Amino acid sequence: MYWLPISILFTIFAIFSFKIAFEHHAGRQPGKTIINDISLGLIFQWCAILFPFMYLNRETSQAWQDFFFLISDLVIFSFIGFLMVFIISEHVKARKDPARKTRRGYEAFLEKRNNMFRDDPDMKIRMDTNRKFLHLIPVGVIWLAAIIALLMRPILPIGLTSEGLGLFLIVLVGYAFCTMFMIAEILRLLQGSRFFHLDPEWAHRWFLSSLKDSEQHSFISSIPIVLCLMPFVFAPAMIFITVANVASLSDAAASLFGKRYGKKKLRLNKDKTWIGLIAGGLVSFFSVFITGIIVPMEGIGRNLPVILIMSVGASGVFICIDVFARHIGDNFLNPLLCGAYLILVYAFIA
Repeated sequence: MYWLPISILFTIFAIFSFKIAFEHHAGRQPGKTIINDISLGLIFQWCAILFPFMYLNRETSQAWQDFFFLISDLVIFSFIGFLMVFIISEHVKARKDPARKTRRGYEAFLEKRNNMFRDDPDMKIRMDTNRKFLHLIPVGVIWLAAIIALLMRPILPIGLTSEGLGLFLIVLVGYAFCTMFMIAEILRLLQGSRFFHLDPEWAHRWFLSSLKDSEQHSFISSIPIVLCLMPFVFAPAMIFITVANVASLSDAAASLFGKRYGKKKLRLNKDKTWIGLIAGGLVSFFSVFITGIIVPMEGIGRNLPVILIMSVGASGVFICIDVFARHIGDNFLNPLLCGAYLILVYAFIA
């Protein structure tokens, strides 16, 4: 039952997601942001349900599974305790100096942010570049965890495999990341942002450098790009890594090339450009193809025709999402739909 605290925590996050979604959109025409916010609540709940089963079928003994859950509890709730120190400190400072609450409030923050955009025309491009580099972190964590696990394989004790260790590191970092940033988001958005002044300074800087206009009263996209990877830890390693690559690398390529070099807009989606679409599609293709060669799947191996089918299909799914997705963010759709396609192909062929 060591898994229970984190499952409960993510269920609480799901409830807060739904509450904030309806608080901020009550009486308005439902649009993209409310669908994204509700989707975030659903994926939080899904990750809460999946968490107890994360390490099954990895040839990891029950004792090691319990140990992983216990370490996860200690790390994540230590993060929460660490954040609470800063939050309580800010609360005490605001009680002593009421003007501080106004200075660090959300209205003052948005005014500062909007002034930055008005005074620096290139700020939006730099902000988008920073956001996309942040999106590369999940891919880096996954590859780093895999390398660490492989290097430790010769010295691992009985009952623990390198696959189980690598998965533990990935899940721990992913759940800890979502916990830390979700708490910052709750303070930013709950009850008309009245608690934003309690957010630590690092959270203010993070929001200042990455908050888009459409996200001023909605959840930022950094959390779903991590959460939507978690259901695929049960898939073969090639599919899990590929989904992470498409969600991070392809999206970053499409955005960066589109913003910097894109001139011609798509007729069906005026927010997208042809150069961005082509860049994202090509990166998707090569991400799947190269990963399929480096990390062969059981039952398929390095079967080039199958890998090509997966590569072309995943690229096509990415392009369709970029062109047609209007009412839900691509940070949800890219990993979920590309991953679903790859699993269907694998199930049909293997």
